[in-house]
Amino acid sequence: VIAGFGDLCGRMSLALAPFEHGGLERTLQWDPRHAQELITHLLASLERLPHRDTLERVAAQVQARIRPLAERLPWQAVHMDITDD
Repeated sequence: VIAGFGDLCGRMSLALAPFEHGGLERTLQWDPRHAQELITHLLASLERLPHRDTLERVAAQVQARIRPLAERLPWQAVHMDITDD
């Protein structure tokens, strides 16, 4: 099943690679380029979150490493919701 999902995801990614549409320019919460903004927004509503400081620190470290690379990374339309349902 897992191998089949991997194959399906790979084939879908290849099929979607040339797809272009104006709607792809919108901001999505699942886009890793916007992860820090989403984490900051969500943490604001979770005041008593255990290990909050650690989460904030790790998110900042990841952001510092990814931000300089983000513009050079390829991106495309993807499905992102493959499940066994």
